[in-house]
Amino acid sequence: MNKDEFDFLAYLEEMRNPPMPKEETPEEFVATYDHIHYCECLILLNGNLLQVRPSHTILQTNLAKQYLKVADEHEFPMYEYAEFLYYATGAISVWYEFQQRTANYPMTPQQARTLQLLADTKKIKGIALSETYFRNREGYVPEDEYVG
Repeated sequence: MNKDEFDFLAYLEEMRNPPMPKEETPEEFVATYDHIHYCECLILLNGNLLQVRPSHTILQTNLAKQYLKVADEHEFPMYEYAEFLYYATGAISVWYEFQQRTANYPMTPQQARTLQLLADTKKIKGIALSETYFRNREGYVPEDEYVG
């Protein structure tokens, strides 16, 4: 293949397993993130941020694999998948219009401070936090699997 040809399989692999973005402090993020009416990031338990590329789900999956120390080939359960990722990472998913997190565990003071800073600096439209609960197949919220 010459340099002008597009390698579709390599592109798909990069989208499926992108490199982990650099963790930024809230102040670094606010100073360098210059999009208008667009914001996609994760707020970690310590209040630091990760810019999301290409998707929240892929980034949170890779983050959960790091936290849980499982192999890249590991597949998480598909029932309530998004809720599981919030539960496993404790991260808050942020979009310009709204944010989402798990209600299983309280938001950390660092996360609350970062969320307020994003709103105050107009990186997000405002605080519109949606909370979900992770329940396993039996319908109860597990207490011993959270790693945050």
